[in-house]
Parts: sequence; C-alpha cells; structure tokens
Amino acid sequence: MALAALFLVQARTVRPDTPAADTPAATLVRQGRDLLQRGEILAAKRRFEEAFRLTADAEALFMVAQCWERLGNDDEAEKRYRQYQQLPLALRTAEAESCIRAIAQRKRNASDTAANERPRYILVPVGTDRGACAERCTSAEVCRSLGRKGAGWDTCLANQFACLRGCPGAQVSRGTCPRISSQEHTRCYQDNRPIFGAGWVTPARY
Repeated sequence: MALAALFLVQARTVRPDTPAADTPAATLVRQGRDLLQRGEILAAKRRFEEAFRLTADAEALFMVAQCWERLGNDDEAEKRYRQYQQLPLALRTAEAESCIRAIAQRKRNASDTAANERPRYILVPVGTDRGACAERCTSAEVCRSLGRKGAGWDTCLANQFACLRGCPGAQVSRGTCPRISSQEHTRCYQDNRPIFGAGWVTPARY
C-alpha cells in the first residue's frame, strides 16, 4: 500500500522547470511549442516571453533564447541563455552553455570571414633589381589582348598579383596601400586593380 502511494506521488510530480499543466503559463508554453513547430518563431517567442513574465518559469526563458537563436539574433539569444543559467530551477544549464559556445564560434567565424574579405595589397621592394620584377609583372602585354574589362579580366589581375608576390621581398597584407615614402624604394600594388607598366601605383599617389 505504501509502495502504491509512493508511485502515485511520483506520478503527480511536476518537473521543477516546467509550469503545472493547468496554469496559464503552461498553456502559453504549449502554444509556443506548437507555433514553433509550424515555423511561426516570432509568435512563439511572444508566448514564451509572456509565460516567463507570469511565472518566471525557467523552461519558458530557455525557449525564448531558442527563438532568438532561430531568428538569427545571437546577441539576444546569448543574453537569454545566460539569464536562464542564473535561475535556481534551470535544469538545462549544460545545454544552454553548449548553445553559448556555438554562438561564440559563429561570431568568430563571421569575424574571420569579414577579415578575409578585406582587399589585399602587395609591397614590392625595387632597390635590389631596380624594379625589373615589378615592371615585368605589370607589363601592358599581360592584358593587351583584353582591350577592356571583360570575361578574362579577373584572370589577368590574378596573374599580375601572383607574379608580384613572387618578386624578391614582396609582402602581402590586408587593407589598402599605406602611404610610403619615395625614399623607401618600395612600390605598392592594390589587388583587383589593373596595373600597366608606368601606370603602377607609386608612393606619390598613396
């Protein structure tokens, strides 16, 4: 008899991070989950936010964070995950931490991509060979057949840049050409910019 009573108590036990099934907050959470399954993320988020406002329910706040993440707002999502981790009845703190790490990784990847998309320039010393390598790489003959910007233009520029990179002492950096002194015996060439013979970028122009 005592054992049966124990089972009955356990059956009625509610997860501490979930509102009771017959409360308004539970109804809102249930509605939010249904909306989420249908792809109505913004409407679902509003239900979860209202549920959390009514009862400070931890699971509702976790779902708010999930919605922000699905909406692509990682800053808001991370803020909610961290807020969730501070709640005494939060049972998914490890999952929240995993989500926070994933957000951090996405931000690092986005930063790396932005850095890699910056323009490049190349500094070519011309003191040792009196600019012979730079002159050869930027000869008008390289792209003479194109006549104007056309289908093969990108290939022409890529070949120019690759040739300049092979010049003695050449250094490639991200960004735009810095101002350099004419006494430095260095020429700066911007990537994706046509450079022909005497038309190469000189210190006087940067």
